[in-house]
Amino acid sequence: MAWVVYPNWIKLQHNGSAVDLDLASNLAMFFLTSAYTPNNGDGTWVNVTAAMVASGASYAPNVGKSITSPTITLATTQGVTTFDCADVTVTADAGGFTNARYAIIGVSAATTANRRLICYADLGADKTIVGGDLVIQMAASGVFEVS
Repeated sequence: MAWVVYPNWIKLQHNGSAVDLDLASNLAMFFLTSAYTPNNGDGTWVNVTAAMVASGASYAPNVGKSITSPTITLATTQGVTTFDCADVTVTADAGGFTNARYAIIGVSAATTANRRLICYADLGADKTIVGGDLVIQMAASGVFEVS
């Protein structure tokens, strides 16, 4: 699964509103329905709230699932910075969502004004947590690279 970085996030990284990507307490994964249409101009929480999946015992839309083990590596010879993190698992929940089409990695903040979208992935089809865990497996080469 390919992750697409929001250009607005890159702009904020260089414009005085940087996000500390290797600080685990800052990041979470959120899930959206197929009602969301990815847009490179998106960058804030208000752009995605209408398409969030429903909550359940194991997932809360405004909280998301915490990103663990975030790392940043720099290949100085190639000038490439890579962001990576551990796979994300949403525990099975009989009353949980059945329609997650997109996963978004974003800033988890107390106020919506401080929540920022970093990148998204199309899950290829609607995913569910009814009847089994949903595991979002990150590529061995990392979530994304910036050069």
